[in-house]
Amino acid sequence: MDNKDRVAIDKWVASAEANVISDVADLTKDDVRAERNKRHDLIDIRECNADLWDGMTAAKKTAWRAYKKKLRDLPADINLTGVKNHNDMVALFPVKPS
Repeated sequence: MDNKDRVAIDKWVASAEANVISDVADLTKDDVRAERNKRHDLIDIRECNADLWDGMTAAKKTAWRAYKKKLRDLPADINLTGVKNHNDMVALFPVKPS
């Protein structure tokens, strides 16, 4: 991937990250699903693209697969009771592998 492609991807990522849910007074599972889809797309572009995937260890690949599965399982695996703000909603999502 050349620098021009990286700049274009970074602009797209910044735009997607700017569109996170900010008011969760009426948060629904559809809202969680939309946020999940954005996160999944960002991971595919930023962390698990073909250029990076080929160089990952088996353990890293396993960790990313598990994380992506947890994302796909949302929103079925969550309870929205008590979610009052964006931070509460973010806490429902799995933690990215390091």
